[in-house]
Amino acid sequence: MDYASPVWYLAVSNKTLATLHRAQRVAAQAIVGGFRTMGLDVAVLEAGIPSLQQRLHEQTLRFWISIQKLEDSHIHAKLAKTKPIRRFNSPLRKAAGLFKELNANRSEKIPAIGCEPWSPKAHVHILDKETAKLATEEQPATIDFYTDGSVRNGRAGIGIWTAAWEASRTIRRAEETNVHLTELEAIWMAIKGLSHERNRLVKIRVFTDSQSALRSIQSAKINDSLGLVKKIREKIAKATFSLHWVPGHEGIKGNERANELAQKATEVNSPMPGPADSVPISAIYARAKVMDFKPKHKEFYGAITGKHLKKIDKALPGKHTNKLYNALNRTAAATLVQMRTNISRLNTYLSKINVADTDRCECGMKETVQHFLFLCPKWRNERQDMKTAHGNRYWDVSYALGGYSTAERDGKKIDGEKDKWQPDLNAVKATIDYATKTGRLQRQI
Repeated sequence: MDYASPVWYLAVSNKTLATLHRAQRVAAQAIVGGFRTMGLDVAVLEAGIPSLQQRLHEQTLRFWISIQKLEDSHIHAKLAKTKPIRRFNSPLRKAAGLFKELNANRSEKIPAIGCEPWSPKAHVHILDKETAKLATEEQPATIDFYTDGSVRNGRAGIGIWTAAWEASRTIRRAEETNVHLTELEAIWMAIKGLSHERNRLVKIRVFTDSQSALRSIQSAKINDSLGLVKKIREKIAKATFSLHWVPGHEGIKGNERANELAQKATEVNSPMPGPADSVPISAIYARAKVMDFKPKHKEFYGAITGKHLKKIDKALPGKHTNKLYNALNRTAAATLVQMRTNISRLNTYLSKINVADTDRCECGMKETVQHFLFLCPKWRNERQDMKTAHGNRYWDVSYALGGYSTAERDGKKIDGEKDKWQPDLNAVKATIDYATKTGRLQRQI
């Protein structure tokens, strides 16, 4: 359904998108196994599927950013430079207008291929911690450089230290780079002025505490900073140049001093550099995440939560529901979705659709999900195992049904931060087992 969506998404009509939206909602209802009377937007939410508009919008955004990184020699580079035509605007031209604030045309150009297999091998050494520390000992006819990078206070800075001199420089604005690129730029600044022809008898070693920077040099792949990586590889291809990993904050003089110099370059009172000519593609993606781009048809953006669902699970929409239902068989999933959405065989819902004469339980109380789970005396024996499994979270409907709760205990959120939280599958399965034992939510034949 999403195939080649960046090409057609911004060109199709509202009516076409509505048809696709309905198809997705029906599929979501089949995934969770809920009643046909369940709101289809709620089904999409429970299935953990992003709304159609949101998904197509994000795919178009990623495609638009990705074509900005192509070199001019690439066969598809001209796609990023399409000019508007008064009679007909292509979907890509519409994307250019929609995402104009990103300034994605400032993206670095990434070569179409990495380093050729036959290119000279980079002399990169990543050893275990103790061996790496021993390797920092001074050697005759050898010049050692220590480099480090820092990104903080809205600035990116590098530090370079050698026995003869040291340097501290603010190189970029923080939003135009990342730590990985900064570490690579520190290495490049240390070696770019060195001449192999003038130092044939002198070995040059560069030490850094960034393994990610060294690994990207060791096996250059098509990703961020490939252009800079290739320049470094060409420079160190000579046998006299070598790169070494050194453990950080281990009292190694050169590494500690390089770190201090990098930190100095990113102090609040250090000068703010001007805008960079190009920025890494990852920085463009990071900026896109925080910018509030909305789909063109707002009526399709996001699903609408039901009152009961919204009350028991504050983490919606989220991927945790997908994890929940993937861990359950069809019968268990159908049982869980009834309790989570309150669209169930309990009398509170059946009375609303005129299937039951009353919303009361056999015990005389209103038959809500909470009453069914924790209060009805008829199921006292059946709920013992569930009570044991829930422990001190017994009576917590959100916990029992795999939802996120904002409740606090002793001033702290009982479920922690939302972005790190995961539902307790054992507790959820205990709840489903209890409901199955009662037979209350199963189809009556």
